Amino acid sequence: MTAVLSRRGVLGAGAVAVGVGLASGGLPASAATSIHSSAAASASAVQVDPLLPVRSLFTGREGVEFVGFSPWSEHRLVLVEVGDLTGAGDAEHRFRLAFTTDAGARDGIYRILKDGAIVASLFLAAVTDAPILEAIVDRREEGA
Repeated sequence: MTAVLSRRGVLGAGAVAVGVGLASGGLPASAATSIHSSAAASASAVQVDPLLPVRSLFTGREGVEFVGFSPWSEHRLVLVEVGDLTGAGDAEHRFRLAFTTDAGARDGIYRILKDGAIVASLFLAAVTDAPILEAIVDRREEGA
């Protein structure tokens, strides 16, 4: 008797593999990436999800150079401002960032790195004719 593989059988096997991975506590590679605050050199550094950046990762780091990786290029980014957003809400989760960069940088999603470690993943957009890219983080609580 020969074994017959059907699409339904292959999909079922894939679902079982995913279920086993989740049940065993395995993390996808993207979730396993550790992020460190400005105290990255210390063993007690706080870990933060790069997809949920917080203001304290950037506050007081104006003038610090980061590297921004996009799908098409890499750019030097210097943080020039951590600003407030109008309206109510927690300032730690609602803020504006401005980075100076080179003229070749364009709008897009960037992985922001410092000393080889990913700090955040942000959508950066040019808002003036100057080579400045801006990010807005606005994670307001429901009902706020």
